[in-house]
Amino acid sequence: MKVIEEEEKKLEAITGKKDKGREGTDKNDYQTELAEARIRAQQKLEAATVQVMQEGYEKRRKLAKLEYQEELSRIERQEKKLTDKLDRAKQSGKKVSQDEYKQVQSDAGTERAAALLIYEGELDKINKEAIEKERKKLEEYAKQFQGYITKRTSTEKSFDDKRDVLQLSLIHISEPTRH
Repeated sequence: MKVIEEEEKKLEAITGKKDKGREGTDKNDYQTELAEARIRAQQKLEAATVQVMQEGYEKRRKLAKLEYQEELSRIERQEKKLTDKLDRAKQSGKKVSQDEYKQVQSDAGTERAAALLIYEGELDKINKEAIEKERKKLEEYAKQFQGYITKRTSTEKSFDDKRDVLQLSLIHISEPTRH
């Protein structure tokens, strides 16, 4: 709540408007501004969380998600701004068709779809990098394991050869000498 209050004070300082009894349009404006302040506070919290995370793929995924959410917020604000302009034009007596409202919604939908594609592409890229790194690590482990197997086989063969030599030596030692 403290973050929201700080955002409200910043908004008041920027706009020079104070809550006017929360009636009529001012009440709607106040609620909209309050909702936007909450969204900004949530985004700041998520950004701070991402900053303290260790570098790595999870941090990059969170950062991509945060950027996607910020882009969606921007699109939503832009859509609302354009819809409000159309509403004001209609109230001032200008003819505004439903097609114009639909176009604003359509454009916003297209931007949301593009933002989603960018987000999914970024996640795909991050995941491919993570998979490739893991594959290389597993290959390295396999090489090391193969090296251990080769060393073990070599050691066993050497042991068997030495044992055979010792057994032959024992046989020669235990046999009576014939002269």
